[in-house]
Amino acid sequence: MNVIFTILPVEFSVCETPDSGELSTTGRERISRTSGGVSRLFEPSAFRDSATWTAAVHAAVRRIGFDTLCYWRVRLVGKRLTHVVWYSMCSPRGWATHYERERLYEIDPCLAAACHYDWPNVWDLDSIFRTQAGSWSAAQRHRYLSSASSFGIGSGVTFGLVGRDPFERAVVSLSSTRMNRAWIVDTAVGSAYALATAVDAHIKPCVGECLPRHAGGDLSAVHAKLLRFITDGLSRQQMATLLNLSADTVGYHLSRLEQVYGASNRTQLAYMAGRTALTCAP
Repeated sequence: MNVIFTILPVEFSVCETPDSGELSTTGRERISRTSGGVSRLFEPSAFRDSATWTAAVHAAVRRIGFDTLCYWRVRLVGKRLTHVVWYSMCSPRGWATHYERERLYEIDPCLAAACHYDWPNVWDLDSIFRTQAGSWSAAQRHRYLSSASSFGIGSGVTFGLVGRDPFERAVVSLSSTRMNRAWIVDTAVGSAYALATAVDAHIKPCVGECLPRHAGGDLSAVHAKLLRFITDGLSRQQMATLLNLSADTVGYHLSRLEQVYGASNRTQLAYMAGRTALTCAP
């Protein structure tokens, strides 16, 4: 199954008061604070539109020592990506388009780690593949490293944050042109994490239908029963008998469920049903 990759601008209202788009006095005061106040930078009352909010994010990124910030949300089935939504705001110019065109999401070691682990990953281009579990060919390593270097990405820290359900993750990566990660000390990681969570808190409510979300409450009664039967290990014929349907009809419904959940077989469908802890009515 191909990964569905989407690049979107950050477009949402961050303040209920319509205005010219200039940053309020309160917002300017917050930007001028030390990095320890990053998490307080993003109170909705501080900004009047998404453009000033984005400008404030970029200012905060630079204040804590980094140059750029990349934010994307992903959906997974097991360890396999199915959807990636990249929100353009403080990424290196052209990086998101290049990342998609070159399918770097398939070989990005920081993305792979952030999709499955919560701890921060501090990296530079010399160590990025050595410190991450995975198997990459020499050609893949060269392709990723040369791409990152050409966009001025030398070192950084990447965080994986919980999404709206067990199959969704937010990934935030702050990077610098500096080539050695030794400068990224604990205080820089702490400030970067505060900024990452503030950015995530603002974008999360705006994800909407850009990233499919699977909720058990939206299932029909037949589909809910089929998911329960799958986790119980029933065959298609056994399901058909219990539902008083033909095996072909059950097959059609199973195919629909695979589409809904982004699964490519019954094993993945069972895994996703178990992870969401669906409660199916008899």
